[in-house]
Amino acid sequence: MTGEQSQHRARDPRLLPQTSQPLSTLAYYGRMAGWAGSTLLLVAMFWAGIKHGLVLPVKIIGILGLLCVAFWLYTNLHALVLAIKARGTQAALSSTLFSVFVLGILVLVNYIGARHHILRHDFSKSKQYSLSDATKNVLRDLKEPVTITAFISKDYYNYENLKRLLDEYSYASSKLKVNIYDFKTAVEKVQEYNAAYDGTMFVECGKDDAKKKEEIRGGTEEQITSAILAASTGEKTRICFLSGHGEAQLDGFGEGKRGLSMIKGILENQQYKCDTINLVTQKDPQVPADCKLLVIAGPKYALSPKELTAIQKYVDQGGNLMLMVDPQSAMFFADLLKAHGVTPLGGQVTDRMNSAEGQPEVLVAFPDQHDTTKGLQMLILPTSTAFEVQNAEPPPPMPGAPPPPPQKGQALLKTADTATLSGATPRKGPLTMAVAVDENPPKPEQMPGMPEPPQPEDEGPRKARIIVVGDSDFATDNMINMLGGPQGFGGQNLAFAVMSMNWLVKNEKLVAIPPKEKVDNAFSVTDAQRRFANALVLGIVPLLIIFSGTLVWWLRRRS
Repeated sequence: MTGEQSQHRARDPRLLPQTSQPLSTLAYYGRMAGWAGSTLLLVAMFWAGIKHGLVLPVKIIGILGLLCVAFWLYTNLHALVLAIKARGTQAALSSTLFSVFVLGILVLVNYIGARHHILRHDFSKSKQYSLSDATKNVLRDLKEPVTITAFISKDYYNYENLKRLLDEYSYASSKLKVNIYDFKTAVEKVQEYNAAYDGTMFVECGKDDAKKKEEIRGGTEEQITSAILAASTGEKTRICFLSGHGEAQLDGFGEGKRGLSMIKGILENQQYKCDTINLVTQKDPQVPADCKLLVIAGPKYALSPKELTAIQKYVDQGGNLMLMVDPQSAMFFADLLKAHGVTPLGGQVTDRMNSAEGQPEVLVAFPDQHDTTKGLQMLILPTSTAFEVQNAEPPPPMPGAPPPPPQKGQALLKTADTATLSGATPRKGPLTMAVAVDENPPKPEQMPGMPEPPQPEDEGPRKARIIVVGDSDFATDNMINMLGGPQGFGGQNLAFAVMSMNWLVKNEKLVAIPPKEKVDNAFSVTDAQRRFANALVLGIVPLLIIFSGTLVWWLRRRS
C-alpha cells in the first residue's frame, strides 16, 4: 500500500474505526421502551391466538406496545439511520429482500395453482376427497353445460363436506358450474327455485326452452352424479309398483289408505323413477322392458294366471322382484317362489314374549347380516307369515374338497325362539320372515394350492334378484308414523324397505358409486398434553429463538 493510499484511507470516515457514543438519557429510556414494546406486542399476539379474537385486554396491551415502539423510533432515529447506512446492515437488508422475493415467487405459484386447481392430488387412503372414476366419466361425456344450484346454510349439519364435494365437481369439468346460496339469507333465490329444505340442490341442463331440472336433498356423490346424468340424458332407473289388486298405493294419503309416499320420496331423491303399472287392463299382460324392479306391495286379491305368467317371464329374463305379502296373499306366489328355493308356509306368526305393545301378532323381527340390514337393530312386522329357505345351511365340505357354492337364498329377518306359526303346519321359532334370493351368487372360494379353472369370457345376461317379506304393512306411511316416524323407530322399517330396493337394482342402476370408507386418523390428547403443546409452541419455542438471537448478537458485539 502506497503512502498516498494510506493517507486517503486515514481521511475516509467510512474506513475509520467506529467508536460508540454515550447514549443520552432520552435515547436510553427509548431503547428500554423498545424492548418493553416488543415484549408487549408478542404477549398481545399470543393472547389473541389463544382467544381467537381481539378481546379488550389484548387491544390495550397491543396499543401500549405500539406506543413504546413508536417512542423508541423517535428517540433513536439518528442511530437507526447510521445503522442502516452501515455496510453490514445493507448486506443484511439485501439478503432479506432476496429472501422475501423468493418467498413471494413461491406464494404466487401456490396461489396460481390453487386458483386454477393445478397439480391437485388426493393422498388419503380411501380417496375420500376426490371424485370416483364413474363420476369423472359422466362429467367428461357432458355435451351441454350443467348448473348445480345448492341452497345450504352454514348451520346445515353436513355443510363442510357438501361444500367440498361441490367444489370437486366444479374443478372436474369446465361444462359444470356450481352456485351455492345460503338457505337462510338468499331469500329471493330460495323463492325463485321454491327450495323447501336446507340442503336442497337443483341440477339443470339445457336451454330455457328445453331445460331439464332435477331436485335432490342432502347430496351424496351418487345422488349428485345420478341427477347430472338424468338431467343431461333424461334417463333414470325405473321402479314399477303393481296395482289393480288392492296393493298399497304409491301416492296413498289419509286415514285408512295404505300409502308408500315416504318410500317414493326417498327413491325419487335417489334419482329413481317410480311408476305404477296395471296388468289387469292389458289384453296380453307384460311387465315393461325398461322396468328394473317390480314391487308388489300387499295384494288383497289373487292375480290372474296371465298376470302370474307375465311376472314369471319377467323374472326369468333377469327382472328384479320385491314381494311384500301377508299370510293370506303369500300363497298367490307359491309356485314362483318355490322355483327359487323359497316356500311360503302360510299361517300367521305370533310371539307373546317378543311383541310390540303386548300384541302377540305384532312381531319384533331381528335382522341377519346382509347388505339390506346394515345398521338395523330390529323391525316391527304386524300380521306376518313365515318362509322356508331351501338349503339355507349348506353342508360342510369333505376334507380336501373345495368349499360348497354359496346359496342363492338367505334369510334377512328372523323371529326369536319363542315365536310360533299357526296354520296347517304349526312350527316354532326361530322363523324366517324375509328372504333374499340372488340368482347371481358370488363365485366360491378356491381351496389353497388348487388351480383355478378357466372362466368364460362372457358369463351371459344378468339374472334376477328377489326379496320377499312376510308382511306388507311394515313399510306403509301409517305404520311408520305409528312407530315414531322416519326419525323414530319407524325409520328402521323405512330403511329396510329402501335398502332392499337399492340392493335389488344394484347392477341395474345407471350410476353405482359405493360409499367411501372414512379412515379415522384422529389423534386424541388429554387436557394436560394439550396445554403443554400450546405452551411449547406459543411460549417456549419463541422465547428460545429470541434468547438465542440475543445471545448471538451480544457475543458478536463483544468480539
